[in-house]
Parts: sequence; C-alpha cells; structure tokens
Amino acid sequence: VDGDVALVGAHFDREIGPQSGATYVFRRNGSTWAQEAKLVDPDGAAYVRFGYSVDVLGDLAVVGATHDCDNGINFGSVHLFRFDGSASDPAWNEEAELYGSGSEINGNFGFSVSVGDEVVAVGAQNAGRTGDGWSDGEGAVHVFEKNGLDWVETEKLVASDGGGSDHLGES
Repeated sequence: VDGDVALVGAHFDREIGPQSGATYVFRRNGSTWAQEAKLVDPDGAAYVRFGYSVDVLGDLAVVGATHDCDNGINFGSVHLFRFDGSASDPAWNEEAELYGSGSEINGNFGFSVSVGDEVVAVGAQNAGRTGDGWSDGEGAVHVFEKNGLDWVETEKLVASDGGGSDHLGES
C-alpha cells in the first residue's frame, strides 16, 4: 500500500491459464476501496505465477512472476507498470520487464520485490553462486535503477558467507 493505492497479488489466478496469476489494483476514495484494475502477464503465459510478489510506490507498480520461463525454467521475471491516467480513466501500462543477470534454472527471480525512489530490488531466493546455471538456494538480490527511459541492473547482492539453502532475498 502506498497512499491511496493498494496492490494485491493472486499468483494462482487462472485468467490466462493455470497458475498464470494476476495482480489487483485497488484505490481508496474517501473511506472506501474499489478495484481499479486487474493486471495480468503481458506475455500471456500460464504457470508464471504473476503476482507472487508485489509492491507499489506512487505511480509505479512492481509485480514478480517467479516461474516465468522466458529465459529458462523458472528463471522468473519482474514487470513494472506505470499509472498513466486519472481516477475516472485509470490506465496501468507496462514500462519494463526485468530479468536478473546470471539468473538460473529455478532461481525464482521475483520471489520478493521492493520499490524505492526509481530503484527496484528483486529477490531471487533460490539463486546460486555455482555458475553452472543451476540454483543451489544461496539466494541473491538484484538492484535496478532507472536511467533515462531504461531500467538498468546496478548491483547483484550476495552474502559474503552465503551457502546453499540460505535463500537470501526470500523477503
């Protein structure tokens, strides 16, 4: 929740297909909340679990899809939506789809998300450090910053004493 906007994830929603997921946007008007929009995976894929994690700040909504397979099995992705409209004509448009550098099979990029002032942190709780493309569960957090019109990954955070099954970035 940020101000009068709340995001609610439903990562098993079946709008597109089994476990495709959705994210509901609610806006407060006075003392009541009303659904403003239902966001679904712009790629139109089933089993991506779109809405597994959500966060909102101002006009920017961040939605994790932990099982997105665009780059490999359950690599995951994060979608950024920007509000471009008014209360009478709401429009949430996709601004970017993010993938973590060095993402891995079953890494679950998008397991957690957090948004600050034009900065997005994305947890990949099952990521590993092995470098062989398979996760070991150590975990990582990818930091993205807005640079002009683009979102650029600026850091990949890992624990200095990390080990398998630590799940850094789970929350």
